[in-house]
Amino acid sequence: MIKRVISCFLVILLSFLALSGRLFYISSDSDFVSAQPHIRVRELGTKKGTIYDSNMIALTNREAKEIICAKPTAENGVLISKIMGEEFAEDTVLNGYFTSFTTEKSNLITENDSIKKFDIYKRYSDSVALHLIGYTDIDGNGVSGTEKYYRNEIDKHNGTLSLAYSADALGRMLTGESIEVRNNNYYSKGGIMLTIDRDIQIIVENALKSGSIDKGAAVVLDVSNSAVLACASTPCYERDNISEYLNSTDSPFINRALECFPVGSVFKPVTAAAALESNIRLTEHNCKGYIEKSGNKFNCNILEGHGKIDFNTAIAMSCNPYFIELSTQTGAKKLLDTAMDLGFGKSIDLGNGFITSGGSLPDIKELNSSAAVGNLGFGQGKLTASPLQIANCFATIANGGILMEPYLVDELVNYA
Repeated sequence: MIKRVISCFLVILLSFLALSGRLFYISSDSDFVSAQPHIRVRELGTKKGTIYDSNMIALTNREAKEIICAKPTAENGVLISKIMGEEFAEDTVLNGYFTSFTTEKSNLITENDSIKKFDIYKRYSDSVALHLIGYTDIDGNGVSGTEKYYRNEIDKHNGTLSLAYSADALGRMLTGESIEVRNNNYYSKGGIMLTIDRDIQIIVENALKSGSIDKGAAVVLDVSNSAVLACASTPCYERDNISEYLNSTDSPFINRALECFPVGSVFKPVTAAAALESNIRLTEHNCKGYIEKSGNKFNCNILEGHGKIDFNTAIAMSCNPYFIELSTQTGAKKLLDTAMDLGFGKSIDLGNGFITSGGSLPDIKELNSSAAVGNLGFGQGKLTASPLQIANCFATIANGGILMEPYLVDELVNYA
């Protein structure tokens, strides 16, 4: 009985060994492997829709690197050995593998049926209009700026580029097989066109840098329609090193052009506009270096005073007492109404929910003394606004008093 059991066990063991040997032979023998081909797909690149400036100059997808894709042929082996080195060639095309690589010597390669060149785009190649454009996460989803708020319009023109070929189980390309290029909208020119002028944007950004401004912003608008021609904020960050800036005390991710801050003397033209609409005569004022209202003393920016000063000189010299006196003559209600008519206290929608801070105006009940009104008259107190609001206020004045809503996206680009 024991001998029979041992015999059965040995028979079963030998059967398993024979089966294992056969499977190993099949998996290692190229004839069996090549008899079971399957499709390999190599992704070369993904590309999001392009963001353009107002002159159709690309702000994203500006640069492309050239990728060389080669079939495993003897001719390609010789060529790639010269360009990339023998070791690289032996590990790739000379060993039967389809390969792709980049080289600065691509001019030595002539395309044919077995070797091709493809341009693969890089999403960001510079930091121009960094805060307005924003950035994407690792999955290509917009996180900030235009990338976030116009994601749907941009993603309509996303594309991929890949190559498909038949290969054996070890990944070696089958001899004589062709390569299928799968271009899924990759080279589409579609996207969105901003109102930004790249040349003006660069000038504005360089001005901020050359002015040694640590924290600040600058905005340029088209007076005729309030289109945003340039919008810069500093400090900036680097898209490739986002994590390094997360705990920065300088808050580089904030677009300061769209955030609100105390206004100051740039509010004085609003006071002037309110006075003119109230038919108040812009007479001379004797600036002694200070002015008193409701028991409060307000100093001028020139401590010794400007002396007798008219309106034109007062606004040129930014004389505080002149505009404090002018605002108290005008009155709180007219001052607030004019400020609101010029866009103060209202957020700006740049489209698709890209909404800026609205800032703040004091309540009429708080302007219950000549001192409070005078304080507002030269941009102090509970008054905040964004640089974009300030720019739009001046654009409105320059445009004859017609308030236009600033906007950022000019049109959608549907090029194939």
